[in-house]
Amino acid sequence: MKKRLICLSLVLALLLGALPASAQSAYGGLRAYSGYTTLLGSSENKIYNVSLAASRLNGYVLELGETFSFNDVIGPRTAQWGYKLAENGRGARVRGGGAAQLATTVYQAVRQAGIADFSELHFYGDKFADNYAVDGDSAVLVDYANEQDMAFFNSVGTMTFYTEASEYGLSVTVTVGGNGAPSTPSSALISSAYTIFSSGEDQQFNAMRAASAISGVRLAYGQEFSFNDLVGERSAQTGYRVAVNGRGARVRGGGVAQTASTIYLAIRDLDCVRITEKHTYGQKYNQNYVASSDEAILLDYGDDDFRFQYVGQGASLSVVLYQTGNLLYCEIYEAY
Repeated sequence: MKKRLICLSLVLALLLGALPASAQSAYGGLRAYSGYTTLLGSSENKIYNVSLAASRLNGYVLELGETFSFNDVIGPRTAQWGYKLAENGRGARVRGGGAAQLATTVYQAVRQAGIADFSELHFYGDKFADNYAVDGDSAVLVDYANEQDMAFFNSVGTMTFYTEASEYGLSVTVTVGGNGAPSTPSSALISSAYTIFSSGEDQQFNAMRAASAISGVRLAYGQEFSFNDLVGERSAQTGYRVAVNGRGARVRGGGVAQTASTIYLAIRDLDCVRITEKHTYGQKYNQNYVASSDEAILLDYGDDDFRFQYVGQGASLSVVLYQTGNLLYCEIYEAY
């Protein structure tokens, strides 16, 4: 996944750097928007199905003015098309279980890209029983056999879809270019950081659940980032597990502070960011995902938060989080 994203960053840099400023403005530049959902705890068959569906979307180009149909692009989820029996978003074992997770991840990315005109869109709602979305109202439901699709009209420019699936998670990146939105700014990677997972699967699960709720968030000038507002309460009802926190105690939601710490490492030296609230574990920190206790962010939902504002000269600031192996990455993009 890291290799794919590095290559995408290089493509962006080469395309934007090769064009004069006037050409970038005329063609709207090339913008990238990402969605991420976790696959931690999923069965081998589900990971297989997600990977198979993602491979059929990878490299797909949707021109301005065309309509995207998830079912048309991915095709039927049958044995003839290579799909296995696996759990779906309701927890039932069905042929092609996992395809809806790809639809959910695509939905995250295209919404960030400015897509709002969905001609067909369904959600699991109260029937959602998986962990890759915050709740059922954000978990897209697709069913080829029952003609339940996710479809939208492309009003933003030429869209190219890139996917990457592993045992850890699913990433969908959409690049947008062309003549659809000449005034839309281009984005540049301005900072990045990573931390190491070393406290078990439950801690990784919680950290990536929080990361999924944050990744892709975009801040306009003066807008404030609030970790607690974006991630929400860390409870059994919201899907968080009991895991080790920064003090070494086993608590519900243990691991989310690593996500906050990774973001902090990525933004702390940026002149375009002003930190408005920050708490650290101090001498109580006894883990190893950051080198210093001053870098170990402390969080408590409803009390201690991690907040910062975008105060740069660009159009917006975006936060992207993803996992590769035992590493949690944060990348910061500024739109100009």
